[in-house]
Amino acid sequence: ELRAENVPDNLIPHKTFTGNRPSTSILLPELNAYTTGQILALYEAMVAVKGFVWGINSFDQWGVELGKVLASKCRSKMNSARTQKRLIEASDGFNFSTTRLLNRYLKGKTFLQYPEPKDVFPCDIIDSENCIPPDVE
Repeated sequence: ELRAENVPDNLIPHKTFTGNRPSTSILLPELNAYTTGQILALYEAMVAVKGFVWGINSFDQWGVELGKVLASKCRSKMNSARTQKRLIEASDGFNFSTTRLLNRYLKGKTFLQYPEPKDVFPCDIIDSENCIPPDVE
């Protein structure tokens, strides 16, 4: 596809994603200031540590641009599935694990498991007056 778009050969490695790499996905019942802060802190730490461990530039602009392209394709397939009231299928072009994750999201759009945000970190890690230990609930 890239060659058909006349992308120079030296840029092709930067615009392709081989897949089958570890990733982290988080599904939240609600996106608010609290959960957004948790996500940002988690991903910032993960990205930096993975870069140090694997010896790669975690903030590579080519990877950011490729991520935007992949996310756009994913969003378009998700929108199509939602408007047609169907789940993601193998024919949509995602691998097995991505298909399961997207379908879990689509199913969860009709049912909120946690209507109120919950602490996800142990209270001894986040010293907060609002931290509710799991065994108290």
